[in-house]
Amino acid sequence: MSAEQEVRRQREALAEAVNRHDVEAVKTFVHPSYVGRTQAGGSCGYEDIIGLAERLLAPDSDFEEAVEVEDVAVSGDRARLTVRRSHVRTGWLWLKHRGTARAVETWWKVDGRWQLVEEQEL
Repeated sequence: MSAEQEVRRQREALAEAVNRHDVEAVKTFVHPSYVGRTQAGGSCGYEDIIGLAERLLAPDSDFEEAVEVEDVAVSGDRARLTVRRSHVRTGWLWLKHRGTARAVETWWKVDGRWQLVEEQEL
């Protein structure tokens, strides 16, 4: 299996863990050095993204996410994925909230496993 196929499979597995609402599995895909950046210039770290996952994937949540990998560029133990994520969840007053976002994700191969280390919203 090529490195591109490996990192694509890891990204698919992360999406599957999200849709199973398996926060412990989600944690295994995110490296502790993770940094996320918004279009507006804000940033968050590992604890922030895991806290968000715990809230969105709580047992009473119906959060679902679909991920499309638009592009993959691999260079050694580094990969950059351009992804489009769409989500739906029931919010306040039982209204359905839908959203779509694009991002460039940076994944590193650490101890033989691809992990998400950085994300930049587009």
